[in-house]
Order: sequence, then C-alpha cells, then structure tokens
Amino acid sequence: MTEAAMDDIRGVHPDLVVVMGDFGSNRQMGEPEAIRRAYDFLKKMGAPVLPLLGNHDLQYEIGCGVIPHGVMEKTVRQYFHVEDTFFVREYEDFRLFGVSLDSWEMQPPLSRNECHVSDEHFQWIEGKLAERPGVPVVMLTHAPPMGCGLKSIPNMHVRATNA
Repeated sequence: MTEAAMDDIRGVHPDLVVVMGDFGSNRQMGEPEAIRRAYDFLKKMGAPVLPLLGNHDLQYEIGCGVIPHGVMEKTVRQYFHVEDTFFVREYEDFRLFGVSLDSWEMQPPLSRNECHVSDEHFQWIEGKLAERPGVPVVMLTHAPPMGCGLKSIPNMHVRATNA
C-alpha cells in the first residue's frame, strides 16, 4: 500500500510534500530506523519533502529516556537534509509554517500521546508571525493545539492534557 501511495503522489507531480509526523510502522515508530525507512519511501516521490515530528516519533525520548533527547530530531535532519523541523516558507500571498513537536523530560510522562512545543519554539513562532502581519498563514503541525477549535481524535491527542 505504501508503494502504491508513493506512486499516486508522484503521479500528481507535487511541488512540495510535508510529512506530519509519526514515521514508520507501529513496531518501529519512535526509533531512528523508522525515519530511515520512511525516507527511503518518501524520496521516491521526486519532490522536496519537509518532515515534521509527531508525538510517537518522540515517544522513547519523553521521560523514560530509552533514547536520549534529540536523537530523533538529529536523525530526521540527517536523512531529509534539513536544518530544522520547524520551517517557514514565504510566498507572495501567504506563508507556510511547519511546526514539529518537541521532546521534553517530564517524569514520568502522563501519556505517550502528549504533545509539546517548547517555550523557545513557541517564541520563534510568535516572532515569525509578527514579521508579516496581516499575511495569511497556513500552519501545519502533527496535532491541533488545544483551544484552537479544531477536532482531534478523542482517544489520542485530546486525552493528553497538553495536546
């Protein structure tokens, strides 16, 4: 199914593909190998790919310390050849923001469904928004921020108190 999906996407000749996180299958999700395997599929589309990290990409970095903090971010940067998993693409009539989730050291984690953006990244977002006031923004992230009014999957991100 994944191969067929890549063929379908390649067939429409996208200018850009943004992956919204949770790379890999259930057995590998949250491990660096999942990023490598996903990259091997996604590069077949023949379009630039910008990756965002989701909560399950970071699930082994959160609290329990199975993987040291920063490993998944570093792995994504390495395979996808990006400087950061937070980005702004500027266009004349709009701006495209990509906002990854961050890992953190909550002990113990409330849930592996926790979604977190650091204060540093939140301030970065605020600063970037202020650069072109009044210009429409399309913001892409793994899960809708709490309070934004968008619906989410109730048994996943909403039960996590900081989605």
